[in-house]
Amino acid sequence: MRGISSALGPGVLWRDYMKTVVASLPPDWYPRPDGIVDKVVCVNPSIYGGNGSGLLPGPYCPSTFRWTEHYVQGTEPTTDDRTFYTSCGINLRAPFLDWQRDYNAWASGAVSGAYSYGRFSWQICGFAPRPIAPSSSPGSSGAPSAQPPGQTSPPLPTPQPKPSRKP
Repeated sequence: MRGISSALGPGVLWRDYMKTVVASLPPDWYPRPDGIVDKVVCVNPSIYGGNGSGLLPGPYCPSTFRWTEHYVQGTEPTTDDRTFYTSCGINLRAPFLDWQRDYNAWASGAVSGAYSYGRFSWQICGFAPRPIAPSSSPGSSGAPSAQPPGQTSPPLPTPQPKPSRKP
């Protein structure tokens, strides 16, 4: 089967074979093993990778981020996420001290809209959106004008040619 992917060739054959073999068998769910516990945690699963604290929901965990997860007893989270989600948004802390500078750079860009992709806005504690700097025209110094908007500055004096001396 050249030029056919596994999803189109062998995958379809395997699906049809399995439907024939197990179609007449009754569904039988395995009983839950002892020692498995369910806990509601604060996560936001996504096809592109999730976010959230993974801890028990605290007072500021968004209601849409509450998700039931299964744990082996003794490994489930025991604290809530009040240090992760606070009244002002996410409290972003790097797991390693030397990463914090990069976290801060990302957070500054995120709250300024650099990573919103038109779908959402970030709210991260301790980071305010950066003001958008006015763009400068080519050849200018790049410094913003001190003039109030709508006003023009007086024209610059035109340089006058100087007479040259004869030797």
